[in-house]
Amino acid sequence: MKKPAKPITYETALERCAAACARAEHSAGELRKKMARWRLPRQDADRVIDFLYDNAFIDDARFAHAFVNDKVAFDLWGRIKIRQALRLHGIDSETIAAALDDVDSELYRHNLDTLLRQKAKLTTETDPYKRKTALYRFAASRGYESELALPIINRLVSGGDDFDVDE
Repeated sequence: MKKPAKPITYETALERCAAACARAEHSAGELRKKMARWRLPRQDADRVIDFLYDNAFIDDARFAHAFVNDKVAFDLWGRIKIRQALRLHGIDSETIAAALDDVDSELYRHNLDTLLRQKAKLTTETDPYKRKTALYRFAASRGYESELALPIINRLVSGGDDFDVDE
């Protein structure tokens, strides 16, 4: 069985966290989890976070914008999934809303259309209703809104009743 790591000092934690923030954007929540794994006392972790905020190593708005841009551009996540992930990072609702407002609507719809077309090609279900249901669940699992997904699904799968947003 592995022996627990020796707790690190405030100075070492500050150095490691500052170095991590210099390489990439990190949230305070991420850094707090790291410091907890390092067994840094809570009051020292608070001091590290305060220092990082005061010296612009971390910034919630900057982190949220970078996170949103990466998830939309590279992972093709929808707004719902992104919002939830940012909440788990400890980002407040106003900051999340501001970051999501900057999403390019055309790119966002294109991403959803691309994902659904790819999934439709891989779906072996022949019953139109079950096929539409599978695509709808897939879009929801990726965090896309029903009102955007349903028209695309109805266009991709003919036959059966069209899904309606108001149902």
